[in-house]
Amino acid sequence: MALAGLVQAAQLVSTIARTGLVSQGSLDTSLNSIFVTNPDNTVDVFGGTSGITLGIKIATDLVMQFNVSAHGDVIRYALSLIQLERKLAGFPESLRGLGAGVSLVDEQRMLDVNRKPIIDHEVVAALADLYQRVLGSFEPRIKVLGRRNHLQNEYNINRIRALLLAGVRSAVLWHQLGGRRWQLIFARKPIVRALSDLEYC
Repeated sequence: MALAGLVQAAQLVSTIARTGLVSQGSLDTSLNSIFVTNPDNTVDVFGGTSGITLGIKIATDLVMQFNVSAHGDVIRYALSLIQLERKLAGFPESLRGLGAGVSLVDEQRMLDVNRKPIIDHEVVAALADLYQRVLGSFEPRIKVLGRRNHLQNEYNINRIRALLLAGVRSAVLWHQLGGRRWQLIFARKPIVRALSDLEYC
């Protein structure tokens, strides 16, 4: 599930950069996962498997077929996010600052009239700002490719940065659960079986 969450975030980044459009359901699931910092289990991070169906589908295709031509950007973003998470792990102060920032945004989004957690333009902008402040200076920076008109749109920029933060969150979870980059090449069969099981949950 953590790998599917990571791949989904990368796919949504690519889709926004190239088309400016995105599935609201998939976007909400990815962004909401940022706020689940003390889950009882992995399922709680994504609220079940239905919200990461896109990630499960693409991750399965990537691991089974390694279809670089069809998913080149997604592979690059996902591997870059894994690398970024490992760098972040080496800077405890940045990690703590990121956690504090997520908690602050979480508190603010709880203050809607119905007292329900929300994902709106302001929340997306706050998450984007948090990503830029804490992770924007880490090298190498993730270069997002797409159409200029979409990449110059402020709302798209914010959604992309917020999704990169969601990708880092999934990368943290993936590593905590024992995920390693070498497994994507040398342990593909167990990953495919696990992804296949998720499709029927």
